[in-house]
Amino acid sequence: MAYSASAFQLTHLLQRMYRRLKVARLSQATGGSITTIVDTKLVDYLGDSNEDDYLNNWTAIIVRDAGGAGADPEGKFDRISDYDDAGTITVPSTLTTAVAAGDTYMYISPDFPLYDMIEVVNDALQSEHIGNVPVPDTSLTTVDNQTEYTLPSALITDNALLDVEFQGITTDANNNRYSPIPGWRIVPSGTGGTAGTLVVPQFASGYKLRLTYLGLHPRVNAYSDYISEYIPRPLAVAACVAHALEWYNTQRGGSDKYWLQREDRAWNQLDLAKRMTPVVLPPRRMQGFPHWGNTTTDEFAPIPLP
Repeated sequence: MAYSASAFQLTHLLQRMYRRLKVARLSQATGGSITTIVDTKLVDYLGDSNEDDYLNNWTAIIVRDAGGAGADPEGKFDRISDYDDAGTITVPSTLTTAVAAGDTYMYISPDFPLYDMIEVVNDALQSEHIGNVPVPDTSLTTVDNQTEYTLPSALITDNALLDVEFQGITTDANNNRYSPIPGWRIVPSGTGGTAGTLVVPQFASGYKLRLTYLGLHPRVNAYSDYISEYIPRPLAVAACVAHALEWYNTQRGGSDKYWLQREDRAWNQLDLAKRMTPVVLPPRRMQGFPHWGNTTTDEFAPIPLP
């Protein structure tokens, strides 16, 4: 997936979450490379704390590329593996494009470690506070002389199929021209834990079927992974902040009243976000009745008198 400055991706969610937690600081780089962020201002800003390895295990996120237009490495993040007291931050994996003077970056306290927070984000997005969201699936491809297809494993249980569409063009990845399929139906397997059968009209082979179903939010891991557009951004942030504070207090044994109060407030803010900006799901596409399309039957014919 490509980075987008306008869409809502994992990097944007993490940035908002860290700012709400008040554990992040922003600064501008004075230079760098594909594995380093150089910021000579840190020497004075950190003051007495400025010493070798002080920022080790903190998190660094490139918030904005100075060139604008969301250019690389904007949005990328990593754990800080080394820091020297001259103001050079080192990350263990490449940022692909060198950090340049003027790039804005965020550095985050190790109290909320990057990879733990990615797991917290996934827990929050798949929690009961968010619920199921529409998820597309394009794993089925049409086959000649076939009308029955085994449903994907994600649709075995606790999922509701909302819509089935047929791919109109196979030669353009950005112009598939999916169109609704009327009259599809599902035949249950009758066996727990086993996928049912999707029944559709017969199509030529080699075309994708796009199924949209209600399910848990897909896992996010990379900086450019998208957050479902069905989840309002304030709700996603509020859920992640509450789960992050719950994780933090659990790690500390719940002994700090200040952080416990912040967690309690975060859950209240999440309840407010759920009321003010709830997830709005699309309706399930209505299926035709068996007699639709039968021109010999007049569904509005008068009822014969006895």
